[in-house]
Amino acid sequence: MRLFALTLIAMLFSAGSVAQVTIIGSTIDPQLFTSGSFLQVSISNGGPAIPVVFSGEVRSKDGVHVLIFRSGPYGLGSGLHQLRSSALVMQQFAFGADQRSRTAALEGRLPAGNYTFCIKVSPAQDGEFQDEFCDAFQAEDRLFMDLVYPYDGDTIDEVRPSLSWSITSGKVPPGQVVKALLVPLTPGADAYQAIAAARPIFVADHLQRTVIPYPMGVQNLERGRCYAWQAERFLEGASIDRTEAWKFCVRKPRTPNPDRYVLVGSHASDAVVDAVDHRLYIRYDGQSGAAGVVCKVIRSNGTLTDPRTSDLAVDPAVRNTGPGLYEVDLAPCGLGIGEYALTVLSGTNRTAKLRFRITE
Repeated sequence: MRLFALTLIAMLFSAGSVAQVTIIGSTIDPQLFTSGSFLQVSISNGGPAIPVVFSGEVRSKDGVHVLIFRSGPYGLGSGLHQLRSSALVMQQFAFGADQRSRTAALEGRLPAGNYTFCIKVSPAQDGEFQDEFCDAFQAEDRLFMDLVYPYDGDTIDEVRPSLSWSITSGKVPPGQVVKALLVPLTPGADAYQAIAAARPIFVADHLQRTVIPYPMGVQNLERGRCYAWQAERFLEGASIDRTEAWKFCVRKPRTPNPDRYVLVGSHASDAVVDAVDHRLYIRYDGQSGAAGVVCKVIRSNGTLTDPRTSDLAVDPAVRNTGPGLYEVDLAPCGLGIGEYALTVLSGTNRTAKLRFRITE
């Protein structure tokens, strides 16, 4: 009878001392999801120091295993402790087989979503005590999206532009989809109003690449009109991120202007002269751009123009645009409608003479 009593007292003492190991709380860091950084646990030991092991699991919202872990023995002293997984040696740290698990293994973070995890503490040696803590948590998405081109407020020449955007991870996380849309911008509306109300010109869905070619079969953009566009990211049908709404315009069609200076005759031994877009262009083949040219405007009667007695203000503006290439701007001369002549003297004493007419 006495032996039985002593045995019962020993069992009660043992059970009482061991049962004082309690997990107070635990958290998971979904953005540092590696064996040495993912876990933090608060644990109390009201008894003597004892070697323990920690084990647990992380599951996705739909119950699929994402991670199973088990530590090696850890000497837990008496009192309250704040432990990080960096203090534990993981004997098992196994990811699941689904896409979320593979992302966690490759990128060291949990994809955005809802999860549950449980952690248990057990004696490292034989023993029956065990305490368990379970909790639900949400992994937030810390990726950011931005539009890249066309820039906000830009004016472009392309009528079938490629749109480009970016995401901080460089690629769309598994299980997520990105949608981009382009809409016309009506006068008086801003980009956000247009995105909310206008009928899209096109919608690009399930994007994985950050460059969106202009879709085949979609009508060209109109020159002179403005447009708005935006990209948005979805997870399980819910929007989780979107870029700013940007606007851009397509440049108006360029209306060809008739050349103001029309050549009516020329004489040049080794120069080629042309009139394009309100300027005269002179090319000396084989000549160095450093030679320079001097231009003088002559009236059609053959006399040299004089600013004091005519409507001419100054000499023409001559600009060297390359080896042997010169651009002559007659605008500073203040010429009116009529016929004139131009004498070009190069640095090698070679001349080019031409007559031109101002038509407007």
